Amino acid sequence: MDINNRALFDRITSAVTEAHGTIDAHVIVLVLPAAVVRGLLPAGLELAPQPVVPHGWHPVFFMCASDHFGAWFGDLDYQELMVGVPWVQICDPGAGYPGPFIYMPRLYLNHAVAREFGVRIYGWEKRAATIEVASAGPRTTYTVTAEDAAAPTVTARFDEVPGSAARGPADIANFTIVRQLFEQPTISQARHVVDADSFSAASTGPFLATTLLLQVDRPGTTVQPIEAELVIGPSLTPPGIPAGTYKSASLDECELGAFRLQCQQFVSLPGPCARVQFPRPPPLRRLKIAVLGGGPAACAAALYLARQKDRYEVSLYSTGYRLGGKCQSWRDPDKAWRIEEHGLHAFLGFYHNAFTAVHDAYRDAFPDGGLGEAMYSRAFLPGEHNGLMVAHDGRWTYCSTPGSVTAVSVPGVAKDGGPEEEGSRLAVARAFMRLVTHIAAIEARHPRFARILRGIKREVSALHGELLSLLGKVAEAGVFQRRGLVDRAGGRGLSWVREAAARLLRSKRRMSTDLWFLWTGIDTLLTIIIGLLRHPVRHLDELDGVDFRVWLRANGLHEAGDERWAVIDQVYETLFAHQPADPTRGPGAQLDAAVRPDLLACGVATRWFLLQSFGERGAPSFRFSYSCAQTMITPYYLALRQLGAKIHFFHTVTGLEIEGEGPQRRLTAVRLVRQAEVAAGSAEYQPLLTEDLPNNPEGLRDWPKDPHWDQLVDGAWFRDHGIDFFDAWRSEANTRATPVSLEQGVDFDLCVLGVPLGALPLVDSPLTACARPDADPRWKAMIDGMAVAQTLSCQLWLTAPPSALFAGPRGLLTAFAQPQPSYGDFTPLLAYETWAEPRPQSVAYFTGAAVVGKPLLPPAGGAGYPAEVHTAWTEQFRGWLGTHHAAFFDGSGAPSHFEGLLELLAVEGETSTPSRRLDWQHFVADVQPSSLYVLSQPGSTALRLGQAESGVKGLLLCGDWTRTDLNCGCVEAATSSGMLAARAISNEPRTLWRPGF
Repeated sequence: MDINNRALFDRITSAVTEAHGTIDAHVIVLVLPAAVVRGLLPAGLELAPQPVVPHGWHPVFFMCASDHFGAWFGDLDYQELMVGVPWVQICDPGAGYPGPFIYMPRLYLNHAVAREFGVRIYGWEKRAATIEVASAGPRTTYTVTAEDAAAPTVTARFDEVPGSAARGPADIANFTIVRQLFEQPTISQARHVVDADSFSAASTGPFLATTLLLQVDRPGTTVQPIEAELVIGPSLTPPGIPAGTYKSASLDECELGAFRLQCQQFVSLPGPCARVQFPRPPPLRRLKIAVLGGGPAACAAALYLARQKDRYEVSLYSTGYRLGGKCQSWRDPDKAWRIEEHGLHAFLGFYHNAFTAVHDAYRDAFPDGGLGEAMYSRAFLPGEHNGLMVAHDGRWTYCSTPGSVTAVSVPGVAKDGGPEEEGSRLAVARAFMRLVTHIAAIEARHPRFARILRGIKREVSALHGELLSLLGKVAEAGVFQRRGLVDRAGGRGLSWVREAAARLLRSKRRMSTDLWFLWTGIDTLLTIIIGLLRHPVRHLDELDGVDFRVWLRANGLHEAGDERWAVIDQVYETLFAHQPADPTRGPGAQLDAAVRPDLLACGVATRWFLLQSFGERGAPSFRFSYSCAQTMITPYYLALRQLGAKIHFFHTVTGLEIEGEGPQRRLTAVRLVRQAEVAAGSAEYQPLLTEDLPNNPEGLRDWPKDPHWDQLVDGAWFRDHGIDFFDAWRSEANTRATPVSLEQGVDFDLCVLGVPLGALPLVDSPLTACARPDADPRWKAMIDGMAVAQTLSCQLWLTAPPSALFAGPRGLLTAFAQPQPSYGDFTPLLAYETWAEPRPQSVAYFTGAAVVGKPLLPPAGGAGYPAEVHTAWTEQFRGWLGTHHAAFFDGSGAPSHFEGLLELLAVEGETSTPSRRLDWQHFVADVQPSSLYVLSQPGSTALRLGQAESGVKGLLLCGDWTRTDLNCGCVEAATSSGMLAARAISNEPRTLWRPGF
């Protein structure tokens, strides 16, 4: 039958955007190696995370169907064989909506109009075939022979199961699982409309998306479990699925078993992927999700699942009586209800997903009358003063980072997607902007250099303009000609700019520290740009096998061998990247604060450096208006309660039970220890402060230092025995703890593991216990190969204001003397504490880390190990402060002698000696396994697991130790991971921000 393509378009009117009909389909699902399934996808598409089979495998469905549609061409009746790959996504990180989608690498059908319509309008991979359908008793056979094939392409035999009649979807438990394969939009190549060979094209063209919906919620829908046998011949295209015979049990016996489906359906006209909507039918039942962990990753995963109230029943299990993980904070009732933190916390300006998730938490926690929006708008304060401490000419000097604060409101919802162009090219382009900012800062602060810098500035502007004009222009080799920007034939270019700046500034006998700082920033930025242009990469992860400083020096950085520039050290210190512990030290001597910046994956560091430079929204950093937990974790908790999630405090994960092999490997149970019984019921513990503290926002309460003993069964016993629910070294002292077990299929359908990396070795399972003979090699490589660090912090309350302690304003800074290189001024938090007169006038937070590697885990070191480390850290900080206070506190009101500084420390109650005043401040040595910080050492990125890469069916992962677009320890990475875990289960949140490089 000859079809006029023009007529296809003429028959479609704007008034008809959907075709409705019915389908009678026999379905068999194959679980194939992921490597095989990838071969069924064209360029530009990749397999997406999915929750139904283990990592390394992927489902593909064959649907033998009789279709009827009534639209556009009147009634269409035809048979087809559809091969579908669910859970695929667009590779481009800048995609407004990346997926997941269903991609159909082949559809065979026996109706010319339907075939041409599918190809010319939708871009589907439809091919003509002879389809014979034969029914004999309980067996139905489909024989599909492609028009150019000499033998059957596919033969499918479906047998009814005695006693298993067609019934409603709600009467078949496993249909809840298998229907997820079909509840995604359908994607196709727009190029296929005009190019029959587009599948094999090397470069991707635009994609189209369509809603093809099986309306299983409509009356009359029936599902009949059947047994199936599929015989694939060599003529099936595209090649990839091995020819042979595949058998499937029925849906009654297997979650992805074979079945016959009869229901209504509709298909919409295609359109851009970013705008596609998929109205999923209401679920047959709510899936039970167990989230293990209480940090930002676990909270974010739980939040986005709990928001889908009709689909998921969420239960979160967390150790102790506070949420937050490393972001915990609490109030001390014996010390002016002061805010005590785990460490120094703030959101950087490029934390797009973290802002989005917290914003959503506020809105869900306070849903009435815009209250959540109003409270969120007051939750963060832009950081107006950020910088570095720079050691130069034998002294320390504070240098502020060039740039200005433009935020008029707190960032809310993240922008969809990321950069549209290749990430490294965009990174280079925007790095130029910061380069120009640094040059302008030199001109403004040192006018005498303006004339000398004129030539350099002119060349930078020309190169910047040239680079921008090249963006998007791709040469035949696939990249634009970058090298001309670096080394020009006439002697000018980026290399000339870098050398000219170095000669100019190095020639000055006495260079001010401020000028030195700005020049080192220029040299570092230029080196990054030159390195990426000379040796282009598609993604910065490709650089993660080498150390950041090593890569910079290899690309011509002017930092001498005996120098350590603060502008580079700041990235190491922000990510706690220090040298490994000395292997000759004794096992009990793990608190080693003689540290130096070392071993940071180059791609991670370069991305962080560039995001700090250009990824901000309105300000380089945002400080919490209240404590970290009160600002960020309280809304998570309140939102989860508001959404109906159950939060089980006092639960520690101790084991994961796993059965099966290959595609059948699955999580069967989770073993936990219930640390204490809540009198009102396991999920009824009320954790927040009950006291009304002055000035604190109504409805947004903080977290207590101690649990509410009166809510616990035998609470007095726990209190009198000094049980610390967060001390893994003293867990044996809790003789009232009881083991509990969560069973798959009863207590949960899917599980999200959000236990921190440092605590994973304490969980007994083939995944996490590396010493077991059945240890999973991928997990063992990750746990053994990724280093962690003990972080060290101190908070000081002082009776002098910051204006007296410092010569100028300071906000967040780093690169000061070890082991406390980072500092934050958190004086505004005093408004929420209850100090008696004379009240403190400032609050100083200091933080750093010990050496990295594998710190002691319980029971090594004995029950007193945490207390011993705490005492050691207190003494180390005393010595550090005594040595460095004068270099740090440089204001006119700062005391020159250490005793004078100690006299400024605020205390309440009886007058203390200067030494006792320091003891009264707040010290944290994070030795607990769940508080250890994850490092990003060279080579470790490849060891990280994705959120759906546990290798176990039913087990998803989240945490800053999983693979994200940042691959480092921070709230943004943790939040992104939690959102990605939720998305792998539910397809929500619809989009996440991605840096794209």
